[in-house]
Amino acid sequence: VRLAFYTNGDPYCYASLEQHAASITHLCPDWMSIVSGTGEIRVDADSRLPKFAQSKGIALMPLLTNLVGDTWQPEAVENVAHGPVQRQQNFISNVLGALREAKAAGVVIDWEQLDPAYKKDFTSLIEKLADALHHDGRQLWLGVTPGEELDYLDFDQLPDFVDRFVAFLFDETSDIDPPGPLASRGWFEGWLHVLLEDSDPQQWIFVLGSYGYDWIVGGKQAEQISFPEAMSRASSADITSAEVSGPDYSPYFYYEDGDKEHAVWFLDV
Repeated sequence: VRLAFYTNGDPYCYASLEQHAASITHLCPDWMSIVSGTGEIRVDADSRLPKFAQSKGIALMPLLTNLVGDTWQPEAVENVAHGPVQRQQNFISNVLGALREAKAAGVVIDWEQLDPAYKKDFTSLIEKLADALHHDGRQLWLGVTPGEELDYLDFDQLPDFVDRFVAFLFDETSDIDPPGPLASRGWFEGWLHVLLEDSDPQQWIFVLGSYGYDWIVGGKQAEQISFPEAMSRASSADITSAEVSGPDYSPYFYYEDGDKEHAVWFLDV
């Protein structure tokens, strides 16, 4: 299984997909988000992808997040998870309808910033959604983010009905941290061991990053940039090579823009 992610509005994405279609088995476009506690979802689909994926024999697995704009909305998921049955059924029906419309093989769920107090409710909701998807011949894959985000996941129950877990092994350093590695070797390998302990490796997919952060040294928040943009900025600043050294083995470079010094750390998948 080789899963690739697709971001709407990224000018590089479709060209990259065309170039690498023969190398992937599954495609995960960032299309759906749960936007309210009533189970409403918003769909922003790229109409080119279902036909393209079908022609290449690629299984389409749209991403379902709780991200609205740039803000995670944990309350939207929580209100569905511990709400009345009708609200949950409405949500499941909306997801199924969107997947059927896209001729998708299933869904990849990436819910973040959820309150662990509702762990049982989340588990029950995911189980109900998985049952409905399986009855419809589709799969449910569940995103896993290292760190505190693991607290709301019940790894004793979930493997029984989640088809695959998708571990996002990047963002060791976030955009509001001081400059540093996005996925150092020690951090990456450490989480591999944690997640695979007492697990079936065949059930796991590990996601590598292909992006960067550009910090103004001393600033409060970094700008997230694509890998091509990192290369472009290095070229404009006459940076001939990035620094890569142990123990982190994460590439970075510094450059000056006017009177400001910038630090760029990136992942070169």
